[in-house]
Amino acid sequence: MSSHHKQTKRKRDSPEVAEHLRPAKTVANPPSPTRTNAVSPLENVVSESHGPAAGRSIPELLDPSVWTYKAEGNANLVLSYTGSNPLFHGHVLRLRKEDVKASALREKQRPFTVEYDEAYHQNVIAPLLGKQYVGDANLLAVTQDFLRSISHAVNPSRPEGRRGKNVDLTEKFAALMTDHTVMHKSAVINSSADTCIELPSTLSVELKPKWGFLPAASGDALKLRTCRYCMHQYYKIQHDAAHSVNNFCPLDLYSGDANRMREGFNVLGKNPQNNLKVFLDGVLRDLTEDSTEKLLDAFFSGHGYNGLVALLTTILAKDPLLATLKMRQQTLDPHDIEKVHRWYQSVIDEGGSIMDPTEEEWVKIVEMYLERMTGTGIQSEKLDSPDPPNAPSQDVALSPRAKRKRSPPVVDSTDNIERKSKKPKISESDDHDLSHSMKLQRIFEFMISVTLKDLSIMITFSRDANPPTETTINTVSASGRVKLDNAGFEYKMRVVDIDPKRVSKIPHYLQQDKDIVSGLSPPAAKQAPHIAEHHGRKRVDEYKWMEDSTSKDTQQYMEAEKRYIVECGVIRLQTHIYSLADLPRYASHILREYAPVKRRIAREMRDYLPRAVPPAPPDTIDGWDYYTRHENGALVYFRRYKDGVEQTLLNNKHLPNPSHTLKKVLTSPDHKTVAYLVCAPAEESGTLYLRDVSEERRMTTRIDNVFNMSWGDGQVIYFTRLDEQLRSSKVFRHHVKSHKPEVLVYHERDPAFFVDVGLTKDKKYLTISCNANDTSEVLIVPAASDVEKIPDPVPLFQRTRGVEYYVDHHETHFYILNNTPIDPELTLSLLPSHHALPSSWALTTPWLATSPDKIKIEEVELFRKHAVLFTKRAGVPTVECCNVESGERWKVEGVENGACVFPGVNLDYEATKVRFQTTSPFTMSALHEYDLMSRRLTTLTKQTPVGFDRSPYVTERIHVPAEDGVDIPVTVVRRRDMKFDGSNPVSLRVYGAYGVPLDPVFNLDILPLLKRGFVVAFAHVRGGGDLGRTWHTSARLHRKPTSTSDFLTVATHFISQNYTTPALLTATTSSAGGIILGSVLNTHPDLFRAMVLRVPFLDPVSAMLDQDLPLTSVEVNEWGDPARCENEYDALVGYAPYDNIPARGTRQLRTSVLVTAGVEDMRVPPWQVLKWTARVRDRFMCDGGEGKAKVVVRVLEGRGHGAGAAGERVEDTALENAFLIREIGFG
Repeated sequence: MSSHHKQTKRKRDSPEVAEHLRPAKTVANPPSPTRTNAVSPLENVVSESHGPAAGRSIPELLDPSVWTYKAEGNANLVLSYTGSNPLFHGHVLRLRKEDVKASALREKQRPFTVEYDEAYHQNVIAPLLGKQYVGDANLLAVTQDFLRSISHAVNPSRPEGRRGKNVDLTEKFAALMTDHTVMHKSAVINSSADTCIELPSTLSVELKPKWGFLPAASGDALKLRTCRYCMHQYYKIQHDAAHSVNNFCPLDLYSGDANRMREGFNVLGKNPQNNLKVFLDGVLRDLTEDSTEKLLDAFFSGHGYNGLVALLTTILAKDPLLATLKMRQQTLDPHDIEKVHRWYQSVIDEGGSIMDPTEEEWVKIVEMYLERMTGTGIQSEKLDSPDPPNAPSQDVALSPRAKRKRSPPVVDSTDNIERKSKKPKISESDDHDLSHSMKLQRIFEFMISVTLKDLSIMITFSRDANPPTETTINTVSASGRVKLDNAGFEYKMRVVDIDPKRVSKIPHYLQQDKDIVSGLSPPAAKQAPHIAEHHGRKRVDEYKWMEDSTSKDTQQYMEAEKRYIVECGVIRLQTHIYSLADLPRYASHILREYAPVKRRIAREMRDYLPRAVPPAPPDTIDGWDYYTRHENGALVYFRRYKDGVEQTLLNNKHLPNPSHTLKKVLTSPDHKTVAYLVCAPAEESGTLYLRDVSEERRMTTRIDNVFNMSWGDGQVIYFTRLDEQLRSSKVFRHHVKSHKPEVLVYHERDPAFFVDVGLTKDKKYLTISCNANDTSEVLIVPAASDVEKIPDPVPLFQRTRGVEYYVDHHETHFYILNNTPIDPELTLSLLPSHHALPSSWALTTPWLATSPDKIKIEEVELFRKHAVLFTKRAGVPTVECCNVESGERWKVEGVENGACVFPGVNLDYEATKVRFQTTSPFTMSALHEYDLMSRRLTTLTKQTPVGFDRSPYVTERIHVPAEDGVDIPVTVVRRRDMKFDGSNPVSLRVYGAYGVPLDPVFNLDILPLLKRGFVVAFAHVRGGGDLGRTWHTSARLHRKPTSTSDFLTVATHFISQNYTTPALLTATTSSAGGIILGSVLNTHPDLFRAMVLRVPFLDPVSAMLDQDLPLTSVEVNEWGDPARCENEYDALVGYAPYDNIPARGTRQLRTSVLVTAGVEDMRVPPWQVLKWTARVRDRFMCDGGEGKAKVVVRVLEGRGHGAGAAGERVEDTALENAFLIREIGFG
């Protein structure tokens, strides 16, 4: 049933008997019972004096005024009785619509009539699904005048799109049947103090479950990835751009799993389309309207739509209808439509035409099918079926390497009328060896399956006056009583929309299949070769045009990608595109197959998150306690002076927009002003607010376009701004109590340097740090100065190429963490602060050398009496303490083995306790406090994932020898009882750039992987900073391929040591790590099964040649300067992933890739991803076919280079995990 409905009043069904109606025709001796005797109160109104096909005209029912429009489908029009005769209340009249297409297509086509339909229901659908689900209809003789009049009367009420097909005026009968949207009427009122709502007496649900299995695929792996409903969504939107694709997958309903079923119904509740309709007292209601939710609340005693979902899940999980429907669909249609069409065409070539079966022929077709399914047939043969008929069919996509099951033997078939003699056993894979009768049998079985795939399940509820103590599901009558808390409900269940389909539509189904499959193939972007010459070398870039973000094609492309990620929308799919708007639709199709796994993983991840965040202990500064607390889901900042009254410093009302994020909060040294920096989504700069929190006055100052900030003293704040290249290049000063404009303090003109501001721990100096990749300079300004006479900043040391240094101050000395041109590792030195500036390195005194002990100093915390060093020894974090007076040094004991360690908030220079945080693969965060006097370690707070048992897992550090003999450290997280038999899926993580270490911190996304048996490994390859500066410099510039070589060594180690195999090996990276994975795909396209690349840097040549891009000038020390240096150009082109994709047809990509880009990403623009994807698809010829890979693009709207908000991160990583899991066949 479908379309619009008018509200009509219904009365309780009457037990009175009439003698004017006749049941639908049935065939004698059907193969199984085909009638039901308890469906309609009109069941006993049959006049036995009339023949089985007869029906009588009832004058009062041939009055058009007693009928109103209720609904219609493609073949039938349904009317509601609104007359005065109580006998017919609660009944509808079903009229056949014109079969224009069929009659025009074939002059000799057998007419489909109401009588034919009803016989089909009883003789085909009832034996296959169960007679209890198929309601009876009574044939009412009608006249042409009545049909013409009723057609004219109801036409204004019909949807405009349906008016093209009128009532068939040649029909002799109409079907009078029970209205399954109502049961009975009761005057029940739901009262409350404020309202009085009439409680609906009947609630009915029309559910179209659609396909219950994956379609067969004749060598086309695309069809194995998702159910036919999901694929058909794209076909529908191809013809209707306004169609809104929902995320419903029928396989959730057919799974039998209550959680998945609930998820499916929840999706339909948000976007029901035509798959879910709810009727209240026979009137169709819009599920998206608040008024409907109120009525559902009233009906389900406050549970609303959730109550309906609970009842539907309870009934359908226990009733066998869905399981039967799934099995019938699959065993009636175990073949691909291409094979069915070949049989169809072959029969036509042999005999000229195929007539739709008669009622008697349908009986024989069903009989032969049922005999084959029960194994009592004459001759057996093998079907090319995905699953055995009586076994649960697969509802997940298969890995390209997975083997499909084959069905047990099934019987030979007969023609439409007579059973043929036995035949030799043959294979159905050979179309030419099938008999004429066998082809017909298979064709008509397929047509039955088409009906089953499009039927509706009607479940009608009424409130039970005496609620049952427990739920009762009566599978014999398809009815029962269900319990929801203290309320009870009676229900009955029937199937509708079960009319036969014409065999002449098989060519249409084939064309539809071709349209869908061609649309599911990845698109090919247009190629417009751009030839550029650098240092005498020609470089051809056929996708250069994508770099113009303002072009029409690129804009269309980006808009389509945005629609995909926001709406999961799919529009038109073609093999070749441009307009660019078609690429994301392929991604949408591909990603839909991961939706069920993604939902489960996202739910798991959210369940692991603690429900409450433990309050952090206050940070005490100058007698003030500063602390935060979560209130109403938001973080609120408070302070209290000693034991005084609590004061709120910041909460949500101080943010200009709820979507904005609080980037930084600092209280002035005099504790009178709070400075807080607020950024909009995807923005790197924001607005600085200065809020007076003293008792003297309340005012807020606003400063725009601020990147970072630091207090000088209580009167002056310094801040930085970004230039057009997103480079922090200027430092400004603002006087808090002055209305004068800000003053430019320093401008860094070298485009390779970033500037930042900070305050030394003892608050004596404001520092301006100027940093390039391998060089730095620090300028000093006294913090406590006359605001009118603040001196200009002076460098501590003049900058020297290759020398980096970082500065803090303690009493009478500057503490300097620096390297030298000879030794790239950092050393801690002292410089007396009385020396004139700029000073000389010769005046410094070494305080702690790192090279001899292979110590990497990462952070230094200075206190009046102590210094605390956060270091790494051979990559393992340690915390070391030093008494600055005696020079005694010692190591903090008791830190979690293998945990990453980071300094906490230690603002009090006078403190004798230091705070630091730890995190590990199994500990989200732990805050520790170490007493420097008593040397005792206390854990203040600790967060671990809720419900995750870490005891079965172990974290270990292994070393893998590289090609040049250097040991590459790898952090491995695995099960303790893991078997080294090659059966373990592995997730390798890598970064390896800019000297940034790949710390194995807590990542929520690894827990679902570990739960599913994955080994998660972090490859600490060269190019990162895991083992110090030398570790970084040994894999940058022309030595960058070392990072890739190290990673390949680690990957092959996991295979050679029997952790895994290439079919189970996956990898994940982000940003500059894309250089490594992109290079691996070029040289070893079959080493991994799947990869996830988040905002990857893949075309460094184009980026470094473009001087207008934000990071080009800054990163020449990492990637080289290809525009100016011939050797650096050659080196970069030699390993850049985009430039080294193999020539078309030379290699086959076996690794599926999910790659993401942020629309607002200013560090790695989205064209990096788009260009690379287009070239990879073209050259590797990724069509998603058997054994081949797919490359899927996600362009995220409103996202920059970061990971997005917390909720977005969960959804993103859940999808990425689902992608990896499904690609290795673990779905």
